[in-house]
Amino acid sequence: MMGCSVQGDVERQIVIDGVKTGIMTGHAYGVLDVFEIKTQNKTHRLLRVRNPWGEMEWKGKWGDTSDEI
Repeated sequence: MMGCSVQGDVERQIVIDGVKTGIMTGHAYGVLDVFEIKTQNKTHRLLRVRNPWGEMEWKGKWGDTSDEI
């Protein structure tokens, strides 16, 4: 069993390029899978994590609703 979290002094949603990601600082996530995806010129290393509270979902690249592979 593995877990991960994002360090932060206050629990808040991480924002990247002005978009809320669905990932909270100070919150624990379970690691479900670790894998690599190779595109034309780059290898992407990804984690699949689970929010044990199940209240938010990743909204960035490689998410369920993104245009990436």
